Amino acid sequence: MYDSWLSIGNTENKQISIGGEQIPIKIISYYDRLMDFGFDSKNMQMKFDMSLNWKLSRLNKSSILVHEEITVPKPNAFTMKGSYIGIVDGIDISKDVVVDNTKPDKDVIHVMMPKNTVIQLADLVNKNGQASAGLMKFTLQPGSMSSGN
Repeated sequence: MYDSWLSIGNTENKQISIGGEQIPIKIISYYDRLMDFGFDSKNMQMKFDMSLNWKLSRLNKSSILVHEEITVPKPNAFTMKGSYIGIVDGIDISKDVVVDNTKPDKDVIHVMMPKNTVIQLADLVNKNGQASAGLMKFTLQPGSMSSGN
């Protein structure tokens, strides 16, 4: 007996504008399709949504890992600090953000939320009434070097 599951992800190629410069980014979602991508250049926040059924009984039974991979060329103001803050539905998930900065021309930012993080988020999202939207709302922004990201 074994468990298997299928994630239907997607790749999005987007442009963000910082100081009049167009910067191409690539986002790969390994869980589900992304929607409503936006970039707030004033607050340096990249935002996007993904469908998610927040029902705790379903999440407890499944093997779930939400993984988003964001590739941003460097150098630019977004990559300058070399670390990132991740927020999902208003909750800080920066501990689940890992940066591969081994390439001199780009940062590859991984947001990897294991099952226990998703269940903790689901518990909060269900309690605060956001679950009915059926969305996981991501925000990614530059962090500070001292934040431990």
